[in-house]
Amino acid sequence: MRYWTIIKPLLQSLAIASSGPVTADNSRHWIQPVSSSLLDGTPWATAAKPHNLDPWLLYAITLEESGEYDASDGLLAPWPYQLHYQGQTLKYGSQEEAAAQIRQWEAAGIINYDIGPLQINRRFHGHRVDQLQDLLTVKRSLDLAAFLLAETFQLSGSDEELGIGRYRSWEEKEARAYARRIQDIRIQLPE
Repeated sequence: MRYWTIIKPLLQSLAIASSGPVTADNSRHWIQPVSSSLLDGTPWATAAKPHNLDPWLLYAITLEESGEYDASDGLLAPWPYQLHYQGQTLKYGSQEEAAAQIRQWEAAGIINYDIGPLQINRRFHGHRVDQLQDLLTVKRSLDLAAFLLAETFQLSGSDEELGIGRYRSWEEKEARAYARRIQDIRIQLPE
């Protein structure tokens, strides 16, 4: 199933209503309220279920990792054909274009970069997929991200913030800052 077939109706429901900083007690919401069942049947719900994760948490991580605001239609949308290398985010128009860049980096011996809508690091997790370009697909990227998030929760004990943050970094200060960004997004999504 094509990415936009799954995500376009969801994005239309999550259209940006206003701008400004978001806090738990802020009455200005940058995402309009939507039904909590909106993710039912999507790759976010499918990936979250075996790990007993909140699919909206996975969606919040996807928005943080690859979300981009499109002023032409007012939507905040994740983009699957994205790579990150040496501090630069590279967005491609198709899976094949991004896969070509992966092949080029691999041929040059470059292995420390992030892949796909959940920006999964090739160096640390590339061995978990048959082909690296599989991480450019929403479903495969989400399946691995859910597995990794469940693992970070388990290794972080009862510290949920640290569990979320370790999805991005094992350095505690950076992990907690990342988790707070995710929580700022998550609080705007359905319960």
